[in-house]
Amino acid sequence: MALTALPAAAAPLDLASIELGQTLACTSKDPTKQLYVVIGRIEPLGGRAAVSVSLYDKAPGSPLPQMAHLPIDLEALGASCAPTTKQSLLISPLFEEGYADWRKAVEAHQAGVVAMSVDDVDDLVRKQVATAKAAEAGKPTATQRPEPQSLDPKS
Repeated sequence: MALTALPAAAAPLDLASIELGQTLACTSKDPTKQLYVVIGRIEPLGGRAAVSVSLYDKAPGSPLPQMAHLPIDLEALGASCAPTTKQSLLISPLFEEGYADWRKAVEAHQAGVVAMSVDDVDDLVRKQVATAKAAEAGKPTATQRPEPQSLDPKS
């Protein structure tokens, strides 16, 4: 019986393995997604390392191709993304605006960092965007009940 060597697990991300401007490839349960993050800021926050990134889905026709600013915990980022990728992306042009808004909210004790996977954040935001678009279009969403329709053809 021949033994096959398994690929070595990627080293977990730590502050020494990431740098500003670095592009990371992220895993997804959905094979149609092509998720990447670009590191914009790294800072301590409440005893944790907060990493502010721009999130991209490079899949053709993605309904959510970019999130300009996402503040994520280093451990959650490390569980989601690998430091090696051939893709090289730029930080979003809207990153600084999103970062500034987040910093104001942090200073007011109204914000923190995300501690869930990049893929789960992407799924959650996609659902919120779809709900907002449906509400804008006047379509009922999962949390709204449609108005009762009259069965009387004259009304």
